Amino acid sequence: MQEIKNATELKKVIEQLALQQTNEYPALKAEVIETTEKLTPINIIRNTLLQIVSTPELSKDLLKATLIYVVGVAIKKIFFGTAANPLLKLVGTIVEILFLNIINRNTYIHQIED
Repeated sequence: MQEIKNATELKKVIEQLALQQTNEYPALKAEVIETTEKLTPINIIRNTLLQIVSTPELSKDLLKATLIYVVGVAIKKIFFGTAANPLLKLVGTIVEILFLNIINRNTYIHQIED
C-alpha cells in the first residue's frame, strides 16, 4: 500500500476501499450462509453417511456388523426370551457376546483365506 500524503489522497483511498467492500460483501455473505448451512448437525450426519455408503469397504463392514448384531440379539431372544430374572439376563448377555465373537472370528478367518 502506498503512503498517503494529503487529504485528497486519503479520500481517494477511502472511496476505493468502500467500493471494494461493496463489491466483495455479497460474495462474503453468500459464503458465510453456505458455511453455516454445511455445519448444521443434520448436514454433517448426512454427509458422513454418504461418505460411508460411497466407500465400499466401509459399507460392507457396516453391513456385516449389523447382521452380526441382529443374529446375536435373535439368539438371545430365542434362548432366553424376555427373562425377568437378573441372573438369567446376565447369562443371556454372555451367551450373546460369545455367539457374536464366534461369528465375527469365523468371518475374519474367511476373509483372510480369500
